[in-house]
Amino acid sequence: MSLIGTGFLTIFSFVFLISIVVVIHELGHYWAGRLCGVHAEAFSMGFGPTIASWRDKRGTVWRIAAFPLGGYVKFLGDAGAASEPDAE
Repeated sequence: MSLIGTGFLTIFSFVFLISIVVVIHELGHYWAGRLCGVHAEAFSMGFGPTIASWRDKRGTVWRIAAFPLGGYVKFLGDAGAASEPDAE
């Protein structure tokens, strides 16, 4: 295998594994919120432009975004300091 092919495979493998870890991590937030009775408005796998999205029977929007190196769960009423940009 060429050096370019090996590099591509390494980068693809890294992104794939990080994506799996992020999804499992964010599912932990989602399930903790559900167990505490907090409605999740959105569950996003990735950042950036939306590639695909759907709404489940509970009203949560599930979203797959273009850049898979992160994710988030948006809970109803989440307006804490961490959710607001710094006033600079």
